[in-house]
Amino acid sequence: MNKKRVIFYIIFDVVAALLVWLLFYLYRRITNDFVLAGGGLEYYFVPNYDLLLSIISFPIVALLVHYLTGVYNTKVRHSRLVEVFSTLVGTFFISLIIYFGMLIDDVVVSYTFYYRSFLILWGLFFVTTYIFRVLQTMFVLSRLRRGLIPNNVLIIGTGDSAQKVTEIIKSNAP
Repeated sequence: MNKKRVIFYIIFDVVAALLVWLLFYLYRRITNDFVLAGGGLEYYFVPNYDLLLSIISFPIVALLVHYLTGVYNTKVRHSRLVEVFSTLVGTFFISLIIYFGMLIDDVVVSYTFYYRSFLILWGLFFVTTYIFRVLQTMFVLSRLRRGLIPNNVLIIGTGDSAQKVTEIIKSNAP
């Protein structure tokens, strides 16, 4: 994959991670912290100092795990099933690392909240990341089909066969 596409994948993964973390933070703030604080409106004006650390660490962990799973090294023309599976596994491990690294010692309303919040984090992260990846893949494939991304071809040989292959490629190229 060329560097420009890798940069776009990285940017979209960071945006997906930030969006998911903010949505998950709001979910936890409304469903858990609000109940623990007694349900007062003044609770929303109390700053949370862990947000800055978590909003920085979540995208870093996400990029690291995506890099280790090889997402940024794959070709554009791979199976959609491979894309779904790699996104599913990658987001699961990222959610697991973040959840047990940062959220396991939080005070919660009930123990079922742990399971539910982990599944919500994983689900949000998978859906958001997969939608961004599908959009990127569709964009790159449409550019490939329109001929905006060049495909270099080297024809080795001379004679009639090489000439026919050259003519076929030129006639089918946009």
